[in-house]
This record gives sequence, C-alpha cells and structure tokens, in this order.
Amino acid sequence: MSDSFSQPPAMDSLQMVSSNYSCDIGFNRCILLECKTGKTYVEIATVDNSGNTACKVRNRSIRIPIESWRNLMDNMDEIQDTFNMLCNEEQVDFSLKIGCNLFVTMSSGVKCVDIRKFYVDKKSSWQPGQPGIGLKIPEFEELMAITDEVTERLTQNSPHTPDTAELSAGYKNPPLQLSSTLQQRRLSR
Repeated sequence: MSDSFSQPPAMDSLQMVSSNYSCDIGFNRCILLECKTGKTYVEIATVDNSGNTACKVRNRSIRIPIESWRNLMDNMDEIQDTFNMLCNEEQVDFSLKIGCNLFVTMSSGVKCVDIRKFYVDKKSSWQPGQPGIGLKIPEFEELMAITDEVTERLTQNSPHTPDTAELSAGYKNPPLQLSSTLQQRRLSR
C-alpha cells in the first residue's frame, strides 16, 4: 500500500535500521521491534518509498519503550472507544500519558491518532514535540490488528521483561484524561 501524495525522502534523511521484527501497516509505515543497549522498543516508523524496512525516514518515527507499550495496551479499550468516536465524527479531545513524556492524543479537527513525545514549556504546560508520528485511520486500524502479535514478540525477544511489580514501582500510570463526551458515554453504560 503506498500513499500517492508522498514525496520520496531525501537520501540524507534515511537511516539504516536493524530490526528483529517488522510489519507493514500501510502508507510507507511499519512497526519495528528493536533491542538496543539491553532495552526493547516498539518503533512506529515511516520508511522509504521502496518499502524497504531497513531504511526509515529520520524524524518521522516514534520509539516506544516496552513499559510504555504495556501502558498503551492496558488502556486500549478507552483508546479504541475514542478512536470510534473520532471515526464517527463525534467531538473528541483525548490525551493519555503512556510513558515518561510520551502521549497518545486525538482531537476532532484531525482524523489521526498521534503518538508523540511532549515537553514542558516555560509556562510549565505540556506541549507536543517534534518526535512522534500521526497515524491515519487505516494505519491505526492495522496497528490495532497486530497489537497481540507485537506484544507476544516483545515478550519472546526482550532480554529482560519487567514484571508488573517492577513496572508499577518505576512508573505510576496517571489517570486517564477523557473528553466530556466519552465520560458521558461511560456513565451511560
């Protein structure tokens, strides 16, 4: 699957990648499973137009540590509910912190799921940073379809998979920030 509007990336913006696992999710995007310096990551990356997963476009990817991936999976029901609202053109304003400075966001203005690093500005408020990726609806649907497989491979390939006690000791999952529309839907269940 290729995006007919995409421009070929400049050769100097490509980076060679060594991956244990890769899966195409369309529009020159793929999921890569990488182990670096003893840590395992899920990376969602934009690749060159040839579909070669060994070449990714710099600054068009997000590396998700295994702990953040687990937080993402733990909150997938709420993310899926919000995604369905977005697809149905309902009012959406969703932000979920899944890691140290890693957020999943969705809003009504743009039909995509944004997974991005945030930073704290001078006014002490969270702002989106450049590192991250916006997944179009079909890409996010493909990601949803392979999450179990990615999680299984993470468990198999990780040199050290932290257990629940280690995860909760090192990171406390913040309360889910839901839009008022989603809160009303949850109360009506």
